[in-house]
Amino acid sequence: MLCKFCGTEKKLVKAHIIPRSLYGFPKEPGYEPFHILTNVKGHYRSRSPNGIYDNALVCSDCESLFSEGDKYAHEIFVLRRGLWKQVLRHGLAIHIPHSDFDYHKFKMFVLSLLWRASETSQPFFGKVKLESHASSIKKMILEDSPGSPDDYSVNLSVFDSQLSSGMLLDPDKTRFQGINYIRFYLAGFMLIVKVDKRRAPSPLRELQASPKAGLLAVIRNFQTSNELRVLHKVARH
Repeated sequence: MLCKFCGTEKKLVKAHIIPRSLYGFPKEPGYEPFHILTNVKGHYRSRSPNGIYDNALVCSDCESLFSEGDKYAHEIFVLRRGLWKQVLRHGLAIHIPHSDFDYHKFKMFVLSLLWRASETSQPFFGKVKLESHASSIKKMILEDSPGSPDDYSVNLSVFDSQLSSGMLLDPDKTRFQGINYIRFYLAGFMLIVKVDKRRAPSPLRELQASPKAGLLAVIRNFQTSNELRVLHKVARH
């Protein structure tokens, strides 16, 4: 089959779009299949022990380009939660200082996540379309270049409830002050990535990930969030 990344005829692999490691593995103590929730008709909710994967996306050589970033995402979101320090900056937030943060690895994870979500045929990711940005992001992955913090800038928030960590909502497009973003939900965090040539608006630009600032996640109230309302709506289907 044709690899969607390198464009050559090769044997393709079972590739996860969102790294499987962010949600644990069936053999781990206390593991429970996470809940997949979506507004996509016919796919509203399910429980999955294996995550969402695509066996018609990439070959093993191209998938290896994503592995270092995926491992780092697992490290900061799951393995090394002790890195996150609670701070009072722009409101209540948690923060990984620049001294403990590898901007390069984190940004490469985000770029590869964007590309995979855009190119997969899985309906769960159907709202993610990179359009004119696809070639730029692919080039950055091939060149192992994270770009500047303003290039596909990244912001995080985190919910204050453990209930959110085992739920996987489908990613979608959103706008902040007219600037285009794509929103992902990862292990209790909400990650938004600017897919727009214009600079991020304030205060998002001041809070975006960077080598100097590190990684900051604003704490959100899950009980009053739009996401909880979506969960209630999906649960009725």
